[in-house]
Formats: sequence, structure tokens, C-alpha cells
Amino acid sequence: MIPASTENQSPLVNTTGYAMLLIDGLKLLIPQQQIIALEMARDMEINRTDDSVTGFLQFNNKSWPIFCFNYKLSLTTPSGSTVGRFCVLLQSENTYYGILSEQAILLNPEEITLQPLPDAMSTADSPFSALTIYEGEITCISSAELLTNLLPVKILSKTGKAR
Repeated sequence: MIPASTENQSPLVNTTGYAMLLIDGLKLLIPQQQIIALEMARDMEINRTDDSVTGFLQFNNKSWPIFCFNYKLSLTTPSGSTVGRFCVLLQSENTYYGILSEQAILLNPEEITLQPLPDAMSTADSPFSALTIYEGEITCISSAELLTNLLPVKILSKTGKAR
């Protein structure tokens, strides 16, 4: 296993392309092969019992917890600009979950030129693995695994992965 800090510094090799998600103004690229499904947020059952989970979506005979991030990739409650139209279902090892996104655009791998993270961003707990410039804007690249590290431990243990 590669330590997190080393893993974050090496760009992801991706031959299938990326999905660019728009989360509260943050453009975030996720490898397409880590996205299990894209569902409408209106199909989600709203959760009223746990502050960290926005809701649940039934998919593949599982109840997928759905999370809402703000532009700093902190968990938040959907309101105003953080309300997503889509639930992007991700799977990392045995952990499955979804995140809300206002937009999801598929990009071919040749549209993306990976750049290593600057030293200031390259920390052990960074949710980013690389950067790119897309349509003249700096765009962050992450993965289902790195985003999993931002989720509450109690939720991870319920979905199959405990830290």
C-alpha cells in the first residue's frame, strides 16, 4: 500500500476519461471508472436523522448514503448553491456512497493534461491527487478513495469500510 502523501502526489493514470462535477462552484474531476451511476437528486430519500448524510438512494439492492459538499469539500447541508441536481454514485473498495453535484460532464482523457500538486497542496490528507487546466480554469482532480477519507467514520463502517 502506498502512503497517502505519496499517493496524492502521483497523478492518476486514466484511460477512460473523467467526469467533471460542479460542487458549489468547485470543478472537480473524478475518473469515470469510479462512478457507478448518475441518478437524479429528486429520487433520493431525504434523511432527517443524521446531520452528515443528506439522504439515501436505492441502487443495486443497496441503500447508498448521499453527501453534500461545499466548495471547500467540507460536508454541509444542501441549501442555496450547494443543492445538486445529480447524485453521483461512487465506489471505493467496499465503500459505496453518493455525492450531490450541480452538473456532470464527461471528458475524454486526451482533454486532460495532469499536473502534479504544488508542494503547498501536497499533504497527507489532501482530497486532491493532481491539477489540470480545463477551459482556461484550474481544475482539481480527486478520486472516490480520496473523497471517502472526508466522510464520517460511522457512515463508512455501515457501508463496509471502517477506518
